[in-house]
Amino acid sequence: MPDAGNLFEAVSYQAPKGQSHIKVRGMPVRAAWAHMQGFLETWTEATLLDHAIGLTVEDTMWVPADICDVCIGEAQALFGLGTPPDPQTRGWTLPPDRLADAIEFAMSDVRWPRQKIGPIRLHFAYRFNWRKWRDGLPPPLSTWRHGISSIGFCFTGRALAVSPGFTFPVPYESEEFRRFLADLRAALPFDLKPNHFSRMLVNTRSGGIRHRRLSGV
Repeated sequence: MPDAGNLFEAVSYQAPKGQSHIKVRGMPVRAAWAHMQGFLETWTEATLLDHAIGLTVEDTMWVPADICDVCIGEAQALFGLGTPPDPQTRGWTLPPDRLADAIEFAMSDVRWPRQKIGPIRLHFAYRFNWRKWRDGLPPPLSTWRHGISSIGFCFTGRALAVSPGFTFPVPYESEEFRRFLADLRAALPFDLKPNHFSRMLVNTRSGGIRHRRLSGV
């Protein structure tokens, strides 16, 4: 049950720093992205964070120069000259209407022999509310701009990696949460680690949020 003095409880899923990117394994990158598109459309009402769409082509010792030259030339033809964030990387910050083109470009990495690093890297993120809980979110969740949950995507190394930050606006003991989580796990092409869940408590007097780590979820 919620702690005394707390009138609201939720469950949070957030991987610690250094473990936040999970590769979608067991399917090619194009199939992985199609699967995640289906997840977004079926489970969420998502808003693309347009300031976070970044594309880079890395010209490093790990990638043959001829491959880098081709990738940079193609990216410049599609997206403009770009800027050099550092001596070994050329980057582009893209508007939302170029995301589909950027994804296609990133997935073209599969035509090259597998590289240890790069050369193409694309990242972007969404904020969202769950369709199941689209209405009537209690404060403070009702005031969060763009949604209570997030998911980041990174195309790199011929693979798709995801970075989930989920909030479930129900108590962790509830049967509603258990059923939803079981269905969600079956729908996702990656694992949700039990030790990355926490109980989220909000004290209505202070407005503060605290997390209590859970295990075995």
